[in-house]
Amino acid sequence: MNFRTNFIIVLMLSGSICGFSQNVHAEDVFADSIDVGIEQQTKIENLVTQLGSNQFASRERAATALMQMGTPALAVLAKREKSTEDPEVRDRISGLVKQITESNTQAKIDRFMAGQEVDFEGWNRFGELMGDTVTARELFVEVHLEHPDLLRSLGQDAKELQRAMDIVDAKIQNRMFVKRQHPSRADTIALLLPAFNPKVSFSPGYENTIVGVLDRLSAQQMRRDPRLEPGLRSLIGSWVSRCTLAGRVETLTKAMQWDVPEALPIAISTLSETDDMQTLVVSMQTIARFGDAKDSASLKNLLTDNRVTGEAGYGKQQLIQTQVRDVAIATIAILNDVPLAEVGFPQASTHAMFGFTILGIGFPKSQEANRNKSLLRIAEMISPTPTNGS
Repeated sequence: MNFRTNFIIVLMLSGSICGFSQNVHAEDVFADSIDVGIEQQTKIENLVTQLGSNQFASRERAATALMQMGTPALAVLAKREKSTEDPEVRDRISGLVKQITESNTQAKIDRFMAGQEVDFEGWNRFGELMGDTVTARELFVEVHLEHPDLLRSLGQDAKELQRAMDIVDAKIQNRMFVKRQHPSRADTIALLLPAFNPKVSFSPGYENTIVGVLDRLSAQQMRRDPRLEPGLRSLIGSWVSRCTLAGRVETLTKAMQWDVPEALPIAISTLSETDDMQTLVVSMQTIARFGDAKDSASLKNLLTDNRVTGEAGYGKQQLIQTQVRDVAIATIAILNDVPLAEVGFPQASTHAMFGFTILGIGFPKSQEANRNKSLLRIAEMISPTPTNGS
């Protein structure tokens, strides 16, 4: 394990795992502690009893011996922690549990980062999504330490996973808006990991957190890392493909920014799910970005929508008015590789990320005839004239 990986793990162990274990009892963490023989059991019980000794040296010797025993001592510590009425003894036991837990975790992480098979909950699914590389294992360790509940829930039912998602969301919200800290790589992945489960639903609030985190430094750094970017993009695609209607504008915009073609089907379905003009416009931009000629027919019904979306500037000293159907005209033209100028928009332009810019799309009120001419041209693209013999 290289210095960088070791440094990250030490930092996280001193933060995340310490915070995690300080309120956890031995029976919760190591319910399946190693069975020990009668002789060793008696020795452990005697050592635990010495934790209540009036002599400092005796207490220290007992604590050191129990630490050296490690996991086998946890079962006895668990019982004594529950039964003792002495708060000082209970605190000493709790401290030992914490130290043994951290020691075991570090040893397990060391073996894992060395490429050995280690029974980490959630790793099989994580490895399938992100790949089995040193970088992916390093990222998994970060998620394991920061969001253990989520990894444990990956193999459980959707209800349990949904509960873990709420915990992740609350933790990240607290980090960003209360502590004023940047979300970590682990935060980004933890938010998106549940997307692999088709039974999981995303709330508008959860989606807002995803959108916000994808704008932050950690997500952008992963995007530039060829070892992590494919898996991250795949998770984003799984989320985008079933995003909520309430968050459709922000989600589709993010899909275009991240070059996620999985946004195309949901952008097409959006056209029949809402009459909100902003949502329709962004959906058409998404279709223009990721679609092709065969998707033209999906916009047919919008060619009669004359609602005004806004004003797109001036053309020949006349105010250009943009209607929903004008945006549909532009989208269909792009899908069919027809220059926008040929359908009446000489000032409009395509956009590498967002399909097209709205500026310049539309007609002055005095040029309704030109709009109708463009509509006829577009109608031919959707339903081309059959050739002889067909």
